[in-house]
Amino acid sequence: MKVNVSYLGKEKGIADFSSLPSLILFCSRHGLDTTWSREEKTLFIDSPQKNRILLLTMEGGEDSDVLQETSCIMKELLKNSGIVLKTENDQQEYEGTGFHVHLKFTNSEDIVITCKKSEIIPVIQKHCRKTVSSRPYVFFKTDGAQQKSGPSICCEIPVNFNGLEEFLIQMQAAILEHFIGSSELLNWVGLETVVELFSSGSPEKKKKRQQKRTPDNRPAEVKPQVNAEGEAYFNYTIHPQSNNEKYTLITDLVIKNTGTAALHNPIVCIRVDPPAQVEIGGQILPPEMVEVLAVQGTEGAQGWQYANDDWLQEGYEKGVFWIRPIDTLSINPEEIGGIYQFHLNFDKLEKGTCTVEAFVYFREQDVTFKAMNDISFAF
Repeated sequence: MKVNVSYLGKEKGIADFSSLPSLILFCSRHGLDTTWSREEKTLFIDSPQKNRILLLTMEGGEDSDVLQETSCIMKELLKNSGIVLKTENDQQEYEGTGFHVHLKFTNSEDIVITCKKSEIIPVIQKHCRKTVSSRPYVFFKTDGAQQKSGPSICCEIPVNFNGLEEFLIQMQAAILEHFIGSSELLNWVGLETVVELFSSGSPEKKKKRQQKRTPDNRPAEVKPQVNAEGEAYFNYTIHPQSNNEKYTLITDLVIKNTGTAALHNPIVCIRVDPPAQVEIGGQILPPEMVEVLAVQGTEGAQGWQYANDDWLQEGYEKGVFWIRPIDTLSINPEEIGGIYQFHLNFDKLEKGTCTVEAFVYFREQDVTFKAMNDISFAF
Protein backbone atom coordinates (compact mmCIF):
# COMPACT_ATOMS: atom_id res chain seq x y z
CA MET A 1 0.00 0.00 0.00
CA LYS A 2 1.25 3.48 -0.92
CA VAL A 3 0.91 6.46 1.43
CA ASN A 4 1.53 10.19 1.08
CA VAL A 5 4.40 12.07 2.74
CA SER A 6 4.09 15.76 3.67
CA TYR A 7 7.21 17.72 4.65
CA LEU A 8 6.77 21.09 6.45
CA GLY A 9 3.24 21.42 5.10
CA LYS A 10 4.06 20.53 1.49
CA GLU A 11 3.25 17.31 -0.34
CA LYS A 12 6.60 15.70 -1.17
CA GLY A 13 5.77 12.27 -2.61
CA ILE A 14 4.68 8.77 -1.75
CA ALA A 15 6.21 5.86 0.17
CA ASP A 16 5.37 2.26 0.99
CA PHE A 17 3.24 1.76 4.09
CA SER A 18 5.75 -0.87 5.26
CA SER A 19 8.51 1.75 5.26
CA LEU A 20 6.82 4.02 7.83
CA PRO A 21 8.74 2.69 10.89
CA SER A 22 12.07 3.37 9.17
CA LEU A 23 10.90 6.80 8.02
CA ILE A 24 9.81 7.74 11.52
CA LEU A 25 13.13 6.56 13.01
CA PHE A 26 15.06 8.53 10.36
CA CYS A 27 13.09 11.69 11.15
CA SER A 28 13.47 11.17 14.90
CA ARG A 29 17.26 11.00 14.58
CA HIS A 30 17.23 14.28 12.68
CA GLY A 31 14.98 16.11 15.13
CA LEU A 32 11.83 16.09 13.02
CA ASP A 33 8.34 15.40 14.41
CA THR A 34 6.10 12.92 12.61
CA THR A 35 2.32 12.49 12.73
CA TRP A 36 0.40 9.70 11.00
CA SER A 37 -3.09 10.51 9.68
CA ARG A 38 -5.15 7.39 9.18
CA GLU A 39 -7.92 9.30 7.43
CA GLU A 40 -5.62 11.01 4.91
CA LYS A 41 -3.16 8.11 4.66
CA THR A 42 -0.39 10.67 5.10
CA LEU A 43 2.76 10.92 7.20
CA PHE A 44 3.25 14.55 8.21
CA ILE A 45 6.86 15.62 8.92
CA ASP A 46 7.30 18.89 10.82
CA SER A 47 9.75 20.92 12.86
CA PRO A 48 9.50 20.13 16.61
CA GLN A 49 9.53 23.87 17.24
CA LYS A 50 6.55 24.52 15.01
CA ASN A 51 4.55 27.48 16.36
CA ARG A 52 7.02 28.13 19.19
CA ILE A 53 7.06 31.84 20.03
CA LEU A 54 10.05 34.18 19.97
CA LEU A 55 9.10 37.65 21.20
CA LEU A 56 11.32 40.43 19.82
CA THR A 57 11.16 43.91 21.37
CA MET A 58 13.41 46.85 20.54
CA GLU A 59 14.09 50.38 21.72
CA GLY A 60 16.37 53.21 20.66
CA GLY A 61 17.54 53.87 17.13
CA GLU A 62 14.29 55.59 16.14
CA ASP A 63 16.22 58.15 14.08
CA SER A 64 17.76 55.49 11.84
CA ASP A 65 16.62 52.46 9.84
CA VAL A 66 18.14 50.03 12.33
CA LEU A 67 14.81 48.86 13.82
CA GLN A 68 13.29 47.98 10.47
CA GLU A 69 16.53 46.39 9.29
CA THR A 70 16.77 44.27 12.44
CA SER A 71 13.15 43.13 12.18
CA CYS A 72 13.63 42.04 8.55
CA ILE A 73 16.82 40.13 9.37
CA MET A 74 15.22 38.28 12.28
CA LYS A 75 12.18 37.29 10.20
CA GLU A 76 14.40 35.91 7.47
CA LEU A 77 16.60 33.97 9.92
CA LEU A 78 13.55 32.30 11.49
CA LYS A 79 11.81 31.50 8.19
CA ASN A 80 12.66 27.77 8.11
CA SER A 81 12.80 27.09 11.84
CA GLY A 82 9.10 26.71 12.58
CA ILE A 83 9.37 29.47 15.20
CA VAL A 84 6.84 32.31 15.05
CA LEU A 85 8.26 35.81 15.51
CA LYS A 86 6.17 38.25 17.55
CA THR A 87 6.94 41.95 18.11
CA GLU A 88 6.02 44.81 20.45
CA ASN A 89 2.42 44.78 19.26
CA ASP A 90 2.03 41.29 20.73
CA GLN A 91 4.09 41.84 23.88
CA GLN A 92 1.19 41.92 26.33
CA GLU A 93 -0.22 38.66 24.98
CA TYR A 94 3.00 36.65 24.69
CA GLU A 95 5.37 38.04 27.36
CA GLY A 96 6.31 35.26 29.76
CA THR A 97 5.05 32.49 27.45
CA GLY A 98 7.95 32.28 24.96
CA PHE A 99 11.57 33.22 24.52
CA HIS A 100 11.94 37.00 24.78
CA VAL A 101 14.78 38.91 23.12
CA HIS A 102 15.08 42.63 23.80
CA LEU A 103 17.46 44.75 21.71
CA LYS A 104 18.40 48.20 22.97
CA PHE A 105 20.27 50.43 20.53
CA THR A 106 22.45 52.97 22.32
CA ASN A 107 25.16 55.53 21.65
CA SER A 108 27.61 53.53 23.73
CA GLU A 109 30.67 51.85 22.23
CA ASP A 110 30.01 48.71 24.25
CA ILE A 111 27.97 45.61 23.50
CA VAL A 112 26.40 44.32 26.72
CA ILE A 113 24.41 41.08 26.81
CA THR A 114 22.26 40.38 29.88
CA CYS A 115 20.77 36.91 30.37
CA LYS A 116 17.97 36.05 32.75
CA LYS A 117 19.30 32.51 33.26
CA SER A 118 23.01 31.86 33.75
CA GLU A 119 22.99 28.63 31.72
CA ILE A 120 22.34 30.64 28.55
CA ILE A 121 25.59 32.61 28.91
CA PRO A 122 28.06 29.90 27.73
CA VAL A 123 26.03 29.34 24.56
CA ILE A 124 25.83 33.08 23.86
CA GLN A 125 29.57 33.47 24.50
CA LYS A 126 30.37 30.58 22.20
CA HIS A 127 28.64 32.21 19.22
CA CYS A 128 28.61 35.95 19.76
CA ARG A 129 32.28 36.39 20.59
CA LYS A 130 33.07 35.21 17.06
CA THR A 131 31.40 38.25 15.57
CA VAL A 132 32.86 41.00 17.68
CA SER A 133 36.59 40.28 17.73
CA SER A 134 37.16 43.75 16.26
CA ARG A 135 35.09 45.26 19.06
CA PRO A 136 36.56 44.01 22.34
CA TYR A 137 34.02 45.57 24.69
CA VAL A 138 31.58 42.70 25.15
CA PHE A 139 30.16 41.97 28.58
CA PHE A 140 27.91 39.17 29.79
CA LYS A 141 25.94 39.20 33.00
CA THR A 142 22.78 37.79 34.58
CA ASP A 143 19.82 39.51 36.14
CA GLY A 144 20.34 37.59 39.36
CA ALA A 145 16.80 36.73 40.49
CA GLN A 146 14.93 34.19 38.38
CA GLN A 147 12.13 36.44 37.25
CA LYS A 148 9.01 35.06 35.63
CA SER A 149 8.71 38.04 33.29
CA GLY A 150 11.16 40.18 31.40
CA PRO A 151 13.46 39.37 28.50
CA SER A 152 15.33 36.08 28.34
CA ILE A 153 18.15 37.98 26.64
CA CYS A 154 18.73 41.73 26.58
CA CYS A 155 21.38 43.12 24.21
CA GLU A 156 22.68 46.68 24.29
CA ILE A 157 24.10 47.38 20.82
CA PRO A 158 25.74 50.53 19.39
CA VAL A 159 23.22 52.09 17.03
CA ASN A 160 25.78 52.43 14.24
CA PHE A 161 27.36 48.99 14.70
CA ASN A 162 28.38 47.85 11.20
CA GLY A 163 28.55 44.23 12.30
CA LEU A 164 24.84 44.07 13.20
CA GLU A 165 23.83 41.48 10.60
CA GLU A 166 26.56 39.03 11.55
CA PHE A 167 25.88 39.61 15.25
CA LEU A 168 22.17 38.78 14.76
CA ILE A 169 23.05 35.62 12.82
CA GLN A 170 25.30 34.38 15.61
CA MET A 171 22.83 35.39 18.31
CA GLN A 172 20.08 33.44 16.53
CA ALA A 173 22.40 30.43 16.26
CA ALA A 174 22.97 30.65 20.01
CA ILE A 175 19.22 30.82 20.70
CA LEU A 176 18.60 27.77 18.52
CA GLU A 177 21.38 25.84 20.25
CA HIS A 178 19.81 26.74 23.59
CA PHE A 179 16.47 25.41 22.34
CA ILE A 180 17.70 22.12 20.89
CA GLY A 181 20.58 21.25 23.22
CA SER A 182 22.54 18.30 21.80
CA SER A 183 19.82 17.13 19.42
CA GLU A 184 20.91 16.49 15.84
CA LEU A 185 18.47 18.89 14.19
CA LEU A 186 18.78 19.48 10.49
CA ASN A 187 15.42 21.13 10.12
CA TRP A 188 16.56 24.49 11.54
CA VAL A 189 18.04 25.43 8.20
CA GLY A 190 15.70 23.20 6.23
CA LEU A 191 16.57 19.56 5.62
CA GLU A 192 16.54 20.13 1.86
CA THR A 193 19.09 22.93 2.26
CA VAL A 194 21.46 20.72 4.25
CA VAL A 195 21.20 17.88 1.74
CA GLU A 196 21.81 20.30 -1.11
CA LEU A 197 24.83 21.87 0.58
CA PHE A 198 26.62 18.68 1.51
CA SER A 199 25.37 15.79 -0.62
CA SER A 200 26.86 16.95 -3.91
CA GLY A 201 30.45 17.04 -2.70
CA SER A 202 33.06 19.18 -1.05
CA PRO A 203 33.39 22.89 -1.87
CA GLU A 204 36.08 22.18 -4.44
CA LYS A 205 33.66 19.80 -6.18
CA LYS A 206 30.80 22.30 -6.52
CA LYS A 207 31.80 23.20 -10.07
CA LYS A 208 32.52 19.57 -11.03
CA ARG A 209 29.03 18.11 -10.83
CA GLN A 210 28.12 14.56 -11.64
CA GLN A 211 28.17 13.93 -15.36
CA LYS A 212 25.98 11.39 -17.11
CA ARG A 213 27.83 9.54 -19.81
CA THR A 214 26.40 9.39 -23.33
CA PRO A 215 27.14 6.63 -25.83
CA ASP A 216 30.09 7.31 -28.12
CA ASN A 217 29.30 5.94 -31.57
CA ARG A 218 32.50 7.16 -33.21
CA PRO A 219 34.87 4.60 -34.75
CA ALA A 220 37.28 3.08 -32.28
CA GLU A 221 40.61 4.86 -31.99
CA VAL A 222 43.92 3.70 -30.67
CA LYS A 223 44.17 5.19 -27.21
CA PRO A 224 46.91 5.20 -24.60
CA GLN A 225 46.64 2.52 -21.94
CA VAL A 226 44.53 3.66 -19.00
CA ASN A 227 44.48 2.45 -15.42
CA ALA A 228 41.49 2.47 -13.08
CA GLU A 229 42.74 3.09 -9.55
CA GLY A 230 41.63 4.97 -6.48
CA GLU A 231 42.03 5.57 -2.78
CA ALA A 232 39.83 6.69 0.09
CA TYR A 233 40.29 8.13 3.55
CA PHE A 234 38.27 9.49 6.49
CA ASN A 235 38.32 13.09 7.66
CA TYR A 236 36.43 13.65 10.89
CA THR A 237 36.02 15.84 13.94
CA ILE A 238 34.58 14.69 17.25
CA HIS A 239 31.94 16.66 19.17
CA PRO A 240 31.17 15.53 22.75
CA GLN A 241 27.71 16.27 24.07
CA SER A 242 27.27 18.32 27.22
CA ASN A 243 27.36 15.37 29.61
CA ASN A 244 30.30 13.66 27.83
CA GLU A 245 28.26 10.45 27.70
CA LYS A 246 27.46 10.68 23.99
CA TYR A 247 29.62 11.77 21.07
CA THR A 248 29.12 12.77 17.44
CA LEU A 249 31.73 12.47 14.70
CA ILE A 250 31.18 14.83 11.76
CA THR A 251 32.70 12.70 9.02
CA ASP A 252 33.83 12.89 5.39
CA LEU A 253 34.70 9.79 3.40
CA VAL A 254 36.86 11.20 0.61
CA ILE A 255 37.28 9.12 -2.56
CA LYS A 256 40.12 10.09 -4.91
CA ASN A 257 40.72 8.84 -8.45
CA THR A 258 44.47 8.13 -8.60
CA GLY A 259 44.38 6.44 -11.99
CA THR A 260 44.08 7.62 -15.59
CA ALA A 261 40.52 6.41 -16.26
CA ALA A 262 37.27 7.85 -14.94
CA LEU A 263 35.63 5.86 -12.13
CA HIS A 264 31.87 5.45 -12.21
CA ASN A 265 29.17 4.78 -9.58
CA PRO A 266 30.95 3.76 -6.37
CA ILE A 267 29.36 1.41 -3.87
CA VAL A 268 30.52 2.11 -0.32
CA CYS A 269 30.47 -0.33 2.57
CA ILE A 270 30.86 1.14 6.06
CA ARG A 271 31.51 -1.54 8.68
CA VAL A 272 31.18 -0.96 12.42
CA ASP A 273 32.69 -3.35 14.99
CA PRO A 274 31.06 -4.21 17.33
CA PRO A 275 27.65 -3.98 15.60
CA ALA A 276 24.97 -1.61 16.94
CA GLN A 277 27.65 0.48 18.69
CA VAL A 278 27.45 3.38 16.21
CA GLU A 279 24.45 5.07 14.57
CA ILE A 280 24.88 6.70 11.18
CA GLY A 281 22.99 9.91 10.40
CA GLY A 282 23.24 13.04 8.32
CA GLN A 283 23.33 13.18 4.56
CA ILE A 284 22.44 9.56 3.66
CA LEU A 285 18.79 8.88 2.79
CA PRO A 286 16.82 5.64 3.17
CA PRO A 287 15.58 4.35 -0.21
CA GLU A 288 11.99 5.21 0.63
CA MET A 289 12.96 8.85 1.39
CA VAL A 290 14.77 9.50 -1.89
CA GLU A 291 11.66 10.55 -3.79
CA VAL A 292 10.64 12.82 -0.93
CA LEU A 293 13.90 14.51 0.09
CA ALA A 294 16.48 14.04 -2.67
CA VAL A 295 17.69 17.33 -4.11
CA GLN A 296 16.85 17.60 -7.80
CA GLY A 297 19.66 19.13 -9.83
CA THR A 298 19.78 19.93 -13.52
CA GLU A 299 20.97 16.40 -14.23
CA GLY A 300 18.77 14.49 -11.84
CA ALA A 301 18.70 13.68 -8.14
CA GLN A 302 21.87 14.24 -6.13
CA GLY A 303 23.29 12.76 -2.96
CA TRP A 304 23.64 9.32 -1.38
CA GLN A 305 21.23 6.62 -0.23
CA TYR A 306 21.36 3.27 1.54
CA ALA A 307 21.64 0.58 -1.11
CA ASN A 308 19.16 -1.92 0.34
CA ASP A 309 15.71 -1.74 1.90
CA ASP A 310 16.73 -3.61 5.07
CA TRP A 311 19.64 -1.22 5.76
CA LEU A 312 18.52 -0.54 9.34
CA GLN A 313 18.26 -4.20 10.36
CA GLU A 314 21.53 -5.11 8.64
CA GLY A 315 23.27 -2.19 10.32
CA TYR A 316 22.16 -3.18 13.81
CA GLU A 317 22.69 -6.93 13.39
CA LYS A 318 25.87 -7.02 11.30
CA GLY A 319 27.29 -3.54 11.67
CA VAL A 320 27.33 -3.14 7.88
CA PHE A 321 25.90 -0.20 5.90
CA TRP A 322 25.87 -0.33 2.07
CA ILE A 323 25.63 3.11 0.44
CA ARG A 324 25.42 4.19 -3.20
CA PRO A 325 24.86 7.43 -5.15
CA ILE A 326 21.23 8.36 -5.77
CA ASP A 327 22.07 9.04 -9.42
CA THR A 328 25.05 8.49 -11.72
CA LEU A 329 28.36 9.64 -10.20
CA SER A 330 31.66 9.87 -12.09
CA ILE A 331 35.06 10.78 -10.63
CA ASN A 332 37.61 11.82 -13.21
CA PRO A 333 41.38 11.23 -12.84
CA GLU A 334 42.98 13.29 -10.05
CA GLU A 335 39.57 14.47 -8.87
CA ILE A 336 37.78 13.62 -5.65
CA GLY A 337 34.25 12.77 -4.63
CA GLY A 338 32.77 11.13 -1.58
CA ILE A 339 30.21 11.24 1.19
CA TYR A 340 30.50 14.50 3.10
CA GLN A 341 29.30 15.69 6.51
CA PHE A 342 27.57 12.49 7.63
CA HIS A 343 27.31 11.79 11.35
CA LEU A 344 28.57 8.86 13.42
CA ASN A 345 26.84 8.91 16.82
CA PHE A 346 27.98 6.70 19.69
CA ASP A 347 27.64 6.41 23.45
CA LYS A 348 30.61 6.48 25.77
CA LEU A 349 32.19 3.02 25.89
CA GLU A 350 32.50 1.35 29.27
CA LYS A 351 35.28 -0.86 27.93
CA GLY A 352 36.78 -2.10 24.70
CA THR A 353 37.33 -0.35 21.37
CA CYS A 354 34.96 0.53 18.54
CA THR A 355 36.24 0.63 14.95
CA VAL A 356 34.69 2.07 11.79
CA GLU A 357 36.06 0.91 8.41
CA ALA A 358 35.15 1.79 4.83
CA PHE A 359 35.46 -0.17 1.58
CA VAL A 360 34.83 1.26 -1.89
CA TYR A 361 33.77 -0.78 -4.94
CA PHE A 362 33.64 0.34 -8.58
CA ARG A 363 31.98 -2.66 -10.18
CA GLU A 364 32.10 -1.35 -13.76
CA GLN A 365 35.90 -1.11 -13.62
CA ASP A 366 36.37 -4.03 -11.20
CA VAL A 367 38.20 -1.74 -8.75
CA THR A 368 38.10 -2.30 -4.99
CA PHE A 369 40.02 -0.62 -2.19
CA LYS A 370 39.82 -0.05 1.56
CA ALA A 371 40.00 3.37 3.18
CA MET A 372 43.58 4.16 4.17
CA ASN A 373 42.60 4.99 7.74
CA ASP A 374 40.04 3.61 10.17
CA ILE A 375 38.13 5.47 12.85
CA SER A 376 38.86 3.89 16.21
CA PHE A 377 37.96 5.11 19.68
CA ALA A 378 38.06 3.84 23.27
CA PHE A 379 37.86 5.37 26.75
